Amino acid sequence: QMKGRSMYRSSQIGNLISAKNSKLSAVKELASVATTISNLEYKKEKDKKAEEGSDTSKAISSLGAKFLRGGFEASEDRKAKKDKKKKKGQPYETTYPVPPLEFSTAVGGSLAPDENLSFQFKEPLALIDTSKIHLYLQQDSVYVPAPYLLERKGASIMEYRLLGEWRPLQHYRLVMDSAAFIGIYDHVSKAYDTKFNIPSLDSYGSLFVNVHGVEDTVVIVQMLSGDKPVRSARVKTGVAEFFFVKPGKYYLRLLIDRNGNGKWDEGDYDWARQPEEVYYYPGFLNVRARWDISQDWDVNAYPLNEQKPLEITKQKPDKARTIQNRNAERERKKRK
Repeated sequence: QMKGRSMYRSSQIGNLISAKNSKLSAVKELASVATTISNLEYKKEKDKKAEEGSDTSKAISSLGAKFLRGGFEASEDRKAKKDKKKKKGQPYETTYPVPPLEFSTAVGGSLAPDENLSFQFKEPLALIDTSKIHLYLQQDSVYVPAPYLLERKGASIMEYRLLGEWRPLQHYRLVMDSAAFIGIYDHVSKAYDTKFNIPSLDSYGSLFVNVHGVEDTVVIVQMLSGDKPVRSARVKTGVAEFFFVKPGKYYLRLLIDRNGNGKWDEGDYDWARQPEEVYYYPGFLNVRARWDISQDWDVNAYPLNEQKPLEITKQKPDKARTIQNRNAERERKKRK
């Protein structure tokens, strides 16, 4: 009898171990598949975030949020809707549409003669079909084809610009057929159609900034509308030139662009690199149409902490205390 019980227990233990091993094997297989999918999606998202200038932690956070909140839930929701329509005998989609290739452009109603159309895409491009991109110039009441050049903007792989022979007081139309751009993740651009014009040269002014007190060879002057840069120019032989400037109120900022990338770079502690120097013109300039303004600027005329105008300073100093507040403070001191 003891022998029978021992064999029965051994059989139970063997079955439990076998079942446990089967479950463990299944879990490992699922984990392997999930890891493969996650690695592929993570690489895709990491490459995308790297192009947008984000760090790895942001890419991981975005990927986690996508899977935990959006991706799987959207898939389950689509499946439920498909099953519901299938049961009712209603037509349903067998393949789900791929999201279009997203891009942004700064094209407005008008364009300055020295500006160009710019496009910023959400992912690097795998294909550009220029046969589907058409630029037209309006002559009388008819649009006729106009020459253009599409090129990559600087070192970026997701920014492009379209250059044309812009003529003042002329109207243009840009038409891009669907699939003119295809991203590396097979996203396809939608059809795009916009119209714009080139205003008269009399609608603009010019600004020439004579910079003093800077010995660096790579210097950039930015025109600010509020605290946002709207134009920039490199200083050549001590002068930054701005043509075709829209009338308005502008502030000035100067950057010491040591690495020559055309933008301000912060410091790096690991590489013992200091942030690039920034200077502000202590006032503002009013640009008027058909006016040429020449402004001298000594960047060392004011201390750095007193240069930035109060109107564009985000953290403004405390307001001056009123007489009533000062009297109250004196009374408190007397009582002590």
